[in-house]
Amino acid sequence: MEFEYRKISEERCKEIDSWEIHDPYGYGKVFKAERVNFVTSMDESLLFCQAFMPRHDDVSLGVKGFTYLFVEGNDYYLFEFECKDVKDNEIDGIKHRYMKINILKQNFIEESENKRELLDILKSMISKYEENFCRLAIARTWKYNFVFTYKGEEV
Repeated sequence: MEFEYRKISEERCKEIDSWEIHDPYGYGKVFKAERVNFVTSMDESLLFCQAFMPRHDDVSLGVKGFTYLFVEGNDYYLFEFECKDVKDNEIDGIKHRYMKINILKQNFIEESENKRELLDILKSMISKYEENFCRLAIARTWKYNFVFTYKGEEV
């Protein structure tokens, strides 16, 4: 399946905004789709983005990462993943970034009838996101190498 990194249609933004997705940190913030770029399927039935980030004080209290939004049709899920062992090097003038990404255990994955297919979709979407989200154009010229794990096993 092909994915793009871009803004989504105004109609889809309005639909997602109508769901009033609240931040998991309890600040009362509501997600606004028109403010972000998504990794999206061509028909916008599958969407992925960074939805919320903790405040600086939360990080000092042990909150580690960002919260991401995965939309499948009219269902949405908030979840987290963590990047470990990020290493950069240069080979023959090409910058390489090696990342180990651990998708944290999620009920929507565990309850899926097609768990492997869902994990493959998430892998593709997270990869596309990681390759494109950086605002620095130079970082988008790197060659990315990902290893994904879920519940301690490589996906």
